[in-house]
Amino acid sequence: MTTPASDGTGAKQRGCARRTLGCVGLTFGGLVAMTVIVMVSTGATTRAIRARISPGMSVQEVVSRASGWLTCRASAGPVDKPLIGLQVWPTSFGTPWAEPQRVFSTPPEMADALAAEMGRGGTEWRMTFGYTTMGPKRAYFDVIFSADGRVTAVSAIRWGRLD
Repeated sequence: MTTPASDGTGAKQRGCARRTLGCVGLTFGGLVAMTVIVMVSTGATTRAIRARISPGMSVQEVVSRASGWLTCRASAGPVDKPLIGLQVWPTSFGTPWAEPQRVFSTPPEMADALAAEMGRGGTEWRMTFGYTTMGPKRAYFDVIFSADGRVTAVSAIRWGRLD
């Protein structure tokens, strides 16, 4: 807003502080809104993937529907002392941090071999899927399989560190 100066020197600026505070306020409001959106949407993809897995599904169905994981571990036996532990990737699996891994040309091939491996033990298996999120934590959920290779339960999503 400009008004003529009484001494005839020209226009005088008013409201500069108001405009500056308004810009700072809008910027701060935008940052708060973005933070809320990120917090609400964090894990939305993981929730959608988890919702596609249900009791009665086979290992092959779970692996195809749970695609995009950052980490996946399969273990047989009790949670605190598993009898067998496998690190699972889209086209390979094997003992964690060991070489060689069993490598396959496609994810469906890997899923078939993993299902066969899980069927040999005659015990309950657990697959833990971990996904990247927008925040510093990761979203995880477990899929529990019966000895015959069918899903019996899917855990709630939990948050944890990258493992």
